[in-house]
Order: sequence, then C-alpha cells, then structure tokens
Amino acid sequence: MDVPSFPSFLTPPAASFATLERMERLTSLIVPAFNEADHLEADLNRLDASLSERFGSAYEVIVVNDGSSDATGNVLAACARKLSRVRIEEHERNLGLDAAVRTGIAAASGDRIAVLDADLTYDPHTVGTLVDAVDRGADIAVASAYMRGGSCRRVPFVRLQLSRWANRYLSLAVNGRIRTLTCLVRAYDGAWARRLLASGAFTECTFGVLLAAYRDGARIVEVPACLDWSAQPRQRARRLALMRASRHAWDVLVAGVRTRPMLLAAIPGLIPGLLPAVVAAALVLRVTPGTLAAATLATIVVQYASLALFSYQLGDFVRRTHVQR
Repeated sequence: MDVPSFPSFLTPPAASFATLERMERLTSLIVPAFNEADHLEADLNRLDASLSERFGSAYEVIVVNDGSSDATGNVLAACARKLSRVRIEEHERNLGLDAAVRTGIAAASGDRIAVLDADLTYDPHTVGTLVDAVDRGADIAVASAYMRGGSCRRVPFVRLQLSRWANRYLSLAVNGRIRTLTCLVRAYDGAWARRLLASGAFTECTFGVLLAAYRDGARIVEVPACLDWSAQPRQRARRLALMRASRHAWDVLVAGVRTRPMLLAAIPGLIPGLLPAVVAAALVLRVTPGTLAAATLATIVVQYASLALFSYQLGDFVRRTHVQR
C-alpha cells in the first residue's frame, strides 16, 4: 500500500528538525559566584535573556554560591524567585573555584554543560557559540581570547601578560593544539563532563582538566572570543594577590612538565641571571679558582643547551600552529 505524501509546504525542511533537536536538548550553565552581590542581579537578568533567546526553555542556570560573605545569597534568592530557570547550590564556606565547578557539574542535568564567569567578562552569547561547537561533535569547546579571531579589552597589563605567557607555556605542553588553556569559559558534552568529574580531573578546573582531557583523547576545539574587562570596577580589575599569582604560576609550571616532561629540561634556560647568581654564590663560598671555572662552564653549558631545547620546542609549536591555521 502506498503511503500518501505530504504537500511540500507541509513538510518541514531538514534544517528545522536539526533546530528542533538542539532546542529540545537541555543545556546546563554553571555560574560560580563568590561575593558578587554588587552586580549579580543585573548580570543574571542579562544572562537569562540571552539563554532564553538562544535555547527557548531548554536550559537551566546553576549558580553556585561559594560561601559568599556579602549579600550574594540574598540576591540569588530574589533572582531565583523571579527567574524560573535559575537554581542555586550553596557552599557553607568558601571552597574555591574548582569546588564550585564540581558542585555545579554534579547538580547539572543537561546534555551539554557550560561554565561562565559571574562577572560576564565573556559575553553571554559566547555560551551559544560554544554549545554549537559541542553539537557539531566536540567533547569540549573552549572560549579562546588568544587564538586568531580572539581579542582582549581593558585587561590589566600585569594580569594580561601573566595569562599570555602561562598559555604559551601550556600550549607547548600540548604541541600547540590548544592556544588558550586557562580560560574557565567553555562547554562540555555532558557525558564527558561527568566522566571527567568521576575521574577527579576537576581538582583544577581550568588548565588541569583540559590537560587531563587532552591526554584522554577528548576532541577539544577552540572558539574565538573576546575577554572584556571594560565593565569591571577599577578595584576588581586591580586586584591581584601576589601569593595567589605565585601559586598559580607554580601550578602552571608543574602541569606543563607533567604533560610534556621534556619541558623540564628547558626551564634552566628561562631563568634570568642564572650565571651571575652561580658566580656570586661561588665567590661567597670562597671556592677555588678551578671550582669557580668549572661551575661557570657547567652553568653556561646547561643554560645554552636548555635554551636550544626550548627553541626547538617553540619552533615545533610554531610549525604545528601554522599547519593548523
């Protein structure tokens, strides 16, 4: 028996089915929040409007209040009453960004799980672009200010330079396949996010989890994005704790070496003033002229060999990056 065909004007185009499928899949957005009361209500309203435009009703916003000591909890309670898609998870005390992301992923129900900063230094529309990349087959999509097409606006100079160099170093560890590894803003395939959570990879939720996923064979793509600090209050933009920056730099160094151990041999060549320091130490210890000459020669050999290795690694990185472009 023949099946009657529908008139062409009643047959939805294939693109409509694809759009419907994307709309029906739930997207979970995690927003870690710590002492964000001064801007959180306006930012959540902006975020909710953007997500509603992009996903219809197929989204949820999970705000993790990470033990805030200001009025963040009260602001969130008021927002949750007004915005039906907003859910709140609470930490009784401040546990840090990594713990907030873990809590959010554990609570998420979505087929795709995205993470966004509460201060919206990345535009909310970035979430839709990242989710699109996951829908096209990526396991993880990363917002990248440092790839071609990405940009930075009004980021404090010291913070920007620290971030740039940290990402260049970490990019060496992954053979230049990823240019931005320290950005929190990204989207995950839901199954991959839960797999990484179960593995304990989210002990470091920015570059640590990305390196773990890279080693595990995840399909990681970058999406050009703008890191914009124009709207940040001056006191927030200037805040840079020395101890926190030093700890972060050490974590970056260790993570890079763990991923690509050859980078360890390149470190002596990157230490400024190593030779004068060795000579000064030898003079303070009053070593013999022969020992001083040997120490000087050994330092020169080690440092130049290290620089040569670093240059090779950098050249390999540049070649791979050029091929990708």
